[in-house]
Amino acid sequence: MDFDSPRLLELLRTPAEALAFEIKEWLNLGDNSHKARLAQAIIALANHGGGTVLIGCAEQGDGSFIPAEPRPADLSGYTTDVVNEISRAYLNPAVHCDVRHVAHPVTGDLFPVINVPGGHSPGADVGR
Repeated sequence: MDFDSPRLLELLRTPAEALAFEIKEWLNLGDNSHKARLAQAIIALANHGGGTVLIGCAEQGDGSFIPAEPRPADLSGYTTDVVNEISRAYLNPAVHCDVRHVAHPVTGDLFPVINVPGGHSPGADVGR
């Protein structure tokens, strides 16, 4: 999904998980258990054919999502380099992801969005 696509902006406005769209609360990408959670999402999306991970929303009891608290003051830990280091450490073969901080269409708050490519060779399960 393109970082500036109308569909992504709609998913930021009204987040909902789907086969090609995963939502995670704020992750500390210096913590191994949080790295593993992100790696699992990347594996699932890569094996599905690609998709997007939105970081920074929490699921409510009714299945809806809202911005997660506490919100980090600094999003500099959410970069393409950091995510690809996690991919190289946890996935075989590694998957090159792109990360951007995308503004919420209403609040203007930035959220890390990770694009995970698909198109892997037939029969190759990423992460296995």
